[in-house]
Amino acid sequence: MPLIHGPMLIAIISSAVRALFVSPSLFHPIPCRSIPFLSSSYLLSSKQPFITKRSRGSFPISTTAMSNSKQSISETYTDLRQAVKSRKTHSMEWRQAQLRALSEMLDAHHDDFIAALQSDLGRSEFVSELSELAQLKSYVKDTIDMLPNYLKPSGHVSMPIKFFPASGHVVPEPLGLVLIIAPWNYPIMLALHPLVGAIAAGNAVLVKPSEISSASSKVLATVVPKFLDREAIRVVEGGVDETTEILTFRFDHIFYTGSAAVGRIVYQAAAKHLTPVTLELGGKSPVLVDDTANLRLTARRVLFGKFVNCGQICVAPDYCIVTKKTANEFYEALKETYDEMFPDPLRSNGEYCRIINDAQTARLASFLEETDDEELAKRGKLLVGGDFDTQARFIGISIFQNTSLDANIMKDEIFGPLLPVVEVATMEEAIDIVNDRPKPLALYLFTSNQALVDNVTEQTSSGAISINECLMHFAVEDLPFGGVGQSGLGCCHGKASFDTFSHTKTVFHQSGRSVMDPYFRYPPYNEKKMWLMRKFF
Repeated sequence: MPLIHGPMLIAIISSAVRALFVSPSLFHPIPCRSIPFLSSSYLLSSKQPFITKRSRGSFPISTTAMSNSKQSISETYTDLRQAVKSRKTHSMEWRQAQLRALSEMLDAHHDDFIAALQSDLGRSEFVSELSELAQLKSYVKDTIDMLPNYLKPSGHVSMPIKFFPASGHVVPEPLGLVLIIAPWNYPIMLALHPLVGAIAAGNAVLVKPSEISSASSKVLATVVPKFLDREAIRVVEGGVDETTEILTFRFDHIFYTGSAAVGRIVYQAAAKHLTPVTLELGGKSPVLVDDTANLRLTARRVLFGKFVNCGQICVAPDYCIVTKKTANEFYEALKETYDEMFPDPLRSNGEYCRIINDAQTARLASFLEETDDEELAKRGKLLVGGDFDTQARFIGISIFQNTSLDANIMKDEIFGPLLPVVEVATMEEAIDIVNDRPKPLALYLFTSNQALVDNVTEQTSSGAISINECLMHFAVEDLPFGGVGQSGLGCCHGKASFDTFSHTKTVFHQSGRSVMDPYFRYPPYNEKKMWLMRKFF
């Protein structure tokens, strides 16, 4: 008999989530690019979302809090388990058909996805195409092309002579029923991207979008059933109650993208069923700038990292570390590049996104509104930016110079368009700073010194290290993407996603003829059998 029953488990998880995120003792709300558990009443603004362009979508998008479908979560789970039992998802034909249908869905409802992203994040069509839809379409196409290769059994494994004439190989098999919990910062991409891998691996899938990005959630819940197999792939909308109920069921894998705080809750719920998890989290991803770096190029790419999605990206550059020798030149490069990239005020820039909701806007604005003299000194002087409008959920790109390591802005992941710059004497000191903090999801190094590249690569640990570039490693499907330590567990992208959602099964085949069955392995044992065992084994 289980010690904790379903209703009790729901209450425990729900209470833990609510206590974690609404406790008044927390100085800042947790930086939550994806906290699908939070209730809409807490994080969603009552105001109309910021929209930069008129939607060309084919059907209206509701931006109000969504409701569940008439079918209960329990019934949905039962139906999906039946699909697993039927093994209908195992055939290559089914997988290819679903992936083609997914590709068709992206084309047919392209404008609806764009409109939803404009509604949720104030994101322009160009930026949404660049950062979500184009990569998704390419990934689906590549997966369809590569699927036959993914499904091939491995070549025969070399067998020791003592097992002659046995043979062995490895085959990938579906895990079964997969749960995908998606975030709000890239609500389309980070719901459908893991779905591609899960389908390719032959699984039934339950997708839970974030209710914080309500328009995107609504689009997914509306269009996915029109194109994909409803018996094996479902989307469930909702908030705290729905997500905590979902987590009481046993899945064969949970793929979660979001904050480390909620990741721990997901991990604990999964542990009750011994369910494996992939946790795509985040952290404070540093940018190291040494004396040999091309400073104008560095400034341009770092500012781009803060511009895209208004810095609401798990791998966005969180803070810079620059040597004191180069600091003034770097500041000048940042100012000049900022003026070149944004000649007009960011408020009127139709390509610049908005913060997801009032709570996150207030958290970021608090760094700009700081009035305490001691904390102002730690935060550092404002180099560029500082403009914000909480009513419009607008926070401009803002850079602080010579920030102290114990400043409030250096405590948690910023997850917004603010950039502190820390000055150090040497790159060895910069490496120490990185190593003294939790392992980041990404580390960016700008340098022309190959010896420094080698040192930083060998002496630090991070989900990824990118040399002279920001963000772009995420777009390379053949490079596995994932964190380490508090920045994540497991990985995805390309073949890595297929492997994440597959079990690698060993197949060992021995001869069925008794003549090939060495008698000395069976009892009763004696000295002769001991001699033979030692000789041949």
